[in-house]
Amino acid sequence: MKEALNYRYASLQEVEMLVELRLQDLRLFSERELPPKAREAIHHFYQEKMAAGQCHTLLGESCGRIAATATVYYYEPLPSNENPLGKTAQLTSIWVDEAFRRQGIARHMAELLLEQAKRDGAGRAVLNSSEMAEGLYLKIGFQRQEHHFTKTLSSAIL
Repeated sequence: MKEALNYRYASLQEVEMLVELRLQDLRLFSERELPPKAREAIHHFYQEKMAAGQCHTLLGESCGRIAATATVYYYEPLPSNENPLGKTAQLTSIWVDEAFRRQGIARHMAELLLEQAKRDGAGRAVLNSSEMAEGLYLKIGFQRQEHHFTKTLSSAIL
């Protein structure tokens, strides 16, 4: 095993860095051009959600640089049979630098965020996955949902 990472949660003072990491993540997984106000919207999201305790970004660091990230944020749909509490944890931006992959870091970070979500009162966790990472999420208890649809309502906001 390579050098172990030090894990910590990002602080409100690091919002600008989180915005940059999120923009990098979006560019990795989409060829669509980012809307002009995306940076501002992402900054506002982190600022508001982190201040309210509704977003946590876990950082894995090695030799003073970020080698892995993972974020959880919460939203509250109408309670249901599957989630009577309503509060839902969305895991996102789970990324590990290539030099640190295949060591269980993404799994460890996802598990840490799931524990955080339980402490924060979430009744359900959801995520979107690349094809490459599907096996990881199935191993830690996520189930693939086949009847999930999305529709963009407006991109003019940004």
